[in-house]
Amino acid sequence: MPERDDATRQPSRHADLQDLDRRLSAKLAARKPEKDDGPSETGKAWTTAIKLSGDLLAGLFVGGGLGWGIDRLAGTAPWVMLAGLGIGFVAGLRNLLRTARQIEHERLSGDRNE
Repeated sequence: MPERDDATRQPSRHADLQDLDRRLSAKLAARKPEKDDGPSETGKAWTTAIKLSGDLLAGLFVGGGLGWGIDRLAGTAPWVMLAGLGIGFVAGLRNLLRTARQIEHERLSGDRNE
């Protein structure tokens, strides 16, 4: 059986590869979204909810933890811890409201820019 010359096969392979590349590029371009708008509205809502709940919980944990520690050292359980939880709740609410105002301000300024 006669052997094929590599020089005669090379242009055919090159043309086949170019054709394959062209077809793959066309398929990939058709699959890509035209514009990436960033996170979806659902993702933004979850991010906001987690951020706000974290602000409140952080205040509760810090206030309760400090109160518990002082109670252990002073032997006044559970009174300082309860006071610490109350102060932590107020501080957490303050942080939550401040963050909510900041998010609302960013949302409103973003609407004006568009």
